[in-house]
Amino acid sequence: MEQLIIFDPEKCCGCRRCEKICSWVHDKVFSKARARVRTVKWETEGVYLPLSCFQCETPFCAAVCPVGAIAKDEMGVVIIDEERCVNCRLCLQVCPFGMIDFNPVARQVVKCDMCKELGYKPQCVEECPTEALRLAPLDERAGLVKKRAAMETLKKQREMVLDKTRMD
Repeated sequence: MEQLIIFDPEKCCGCRRCEKICSWVHDKVFSKARARVRTVKWETEGVYLPLSCFQCETPFCAAVCPVGAIAKDEMGVVIIDEERCVNCRLCLQVCPFGMIDFNPVARQVVKCDMCKELGYKPQCVEECPTEALRLAPLDERAGLVKKRAAMETLKKQREMVLDKTRMD
């Protein structure tokens, strides 16, 4: 079954444990710079958002790879074949979310592989103390997008009603 990591910014406390465990699992070092998951912080809002590869249905990174080193595996996870990859970095340029990186120590293009070597049990999800990250079926993505859009619409409508009430 195809799955992806769902991120809930309302639950994220900004501890960056996801980044630490990711770099440890893949490189045996605690390094934010070498993690395949990133926590973005909006200072003015005080909001943290952990992000990782969205496992696109039609990955642009795979389409531009000149040697075919990027493809979806049997679980639907977009994987980089490190032996075939020539590190041209075209994939970095076309990822619309900026979720492909270059590991300067290993001299290798890297991205989230959903902890394939651990049986597709992403350790960032396992280690998140607030459950801001969770594993969900791929088809849940569309439902979440619709739910969030509906919530935003309701919030805006509520604010408009409150504003109108204050004016009267």
